[in-house]
Amino acid sequence: MSNYSDFVSFIEDYCTRKGFPIKVEQVLSAASADTQNQWSFKSSYIDLTAISMDIIAHEIIRKLYYKNSKWEKDSPASFDSFLIDKNGVWYFIEFKNQKVSRSKEKCMEKSYANVYWLIAILNEMRKYGKALSFDYDSPHSFFKENCQFILVINKQADPLTIGKLRQSKLAGEDYPENCLFLKKLEAYIFQKASLMDEDQFDREFVKEFQY
Repeated sequence: MSNYSDFVSFIEDYCTRKGFPIKVEQVLSAASADTQNQWSFKSSYIDLTAISMDIIAHEIIRKLYYKNSKWEKDSPASFDSFLIDKNGVWYFIEFKNQKVSRSKEKCMEKSYANVYWLIAILNEMRKYGKALSFDYDSPHSFFKENCQFILVINKQADPLTIGKLRQSKLAGEDYPENCLFLKKLEAYIFQKASLMDEDQFDREFVKEFQY
């Protein structure tokens, strides 16, 4: 089994133990869907299957810890998708159909919240004798060394920022000012934090990804 397959089994085992035996995977086109504005990420190569962090947050974590909640909005913050590649790198992926300036606060919130409750699951499963290849003694170090965040933006939603980002990359310069929150995420949580439009994500990530 791959690192990713092990993780899927691990999370679904947790769900079953907690009384919510559900499937936690979802293809990227479904995970990215903005139904209100009729947009979703569509790959030219393959519709990758990933773990839906939203499903876990809404259907498991909220129901376990906020038992009287009747609203999806009470769920803890979570990213859209999670993948582990053949080299053991963890990827947290967020899709946004809006300007980057409107996305950064949510991305910051989701980064801290999602990492927090995921670590809680990892520690709880360890009590059952179920453990993954993870630094339980220093989770912060594990995330800094092995985990990446990718924000995928609909290029039609923020063409100005996408253009500035391309210019900065070609010039070997830092991110534009409204993207510097990614540097904060790299400083505090992740090994790397990236912003891509859907075409770049498809070409540089999806096409090359291997479980």
